[in-house]
Amino acid sequence: MLRADCAPYQDTHVAVSIGLSNCSWEKWNFPDRIEVAHVWDGQSHENEKLAITAAETMILTGPAKPGAIYQDAVKAAGLAVSERMPHALITFPYLSNWRLDKIVADRTNIWILQVTPIFEQEMRFIQRNGFAKFEELLSYDVMDLYRMGRASHVR
Repeated sequence: MLRADCAPYQDTHVAVSIGLSNCSWEKWNFPDRIEVAHVWDGQSHENEKLAITAAETMILTGPAKPGAIYQDAVKAAGLAVSERMPHALITFPYLSNWRLDKIVADRTNIWILQVTPIFEQEMRFIQRNGFAKFEELLSYDVMDLYRMGRASHVR
């Protein structure tokens, strides 16, 4: 796991998996590779555990696509926000000033996927209405996702 402080913004941290891209997803008919990133605000460094939990889940269950939800992953990672936001959502990185979503290395695509804690009601909304509808809700405030004290985007 690689962690950087004050990245991609002054008061945030980012943790990115290193080595998940060594996993082959060919048995799932997915020729590309994946690494996982999580961005958060605040002083705690425990949040990097969420990227580890997401990476371990992918190793066990196969590659995730944007819109995938890992139920209780935030709880499994033992994060302080798990009572409020117990689940994890996989997306393409929503970091407008940090345009790292794909790397090509040795003619292989390595996709960087973002993992973000979400509320129970957000998970239910996605399950009922689809990930695209949830993305529409985020369209005006997508940068809010890294804030661990944020309110739910679903009422």
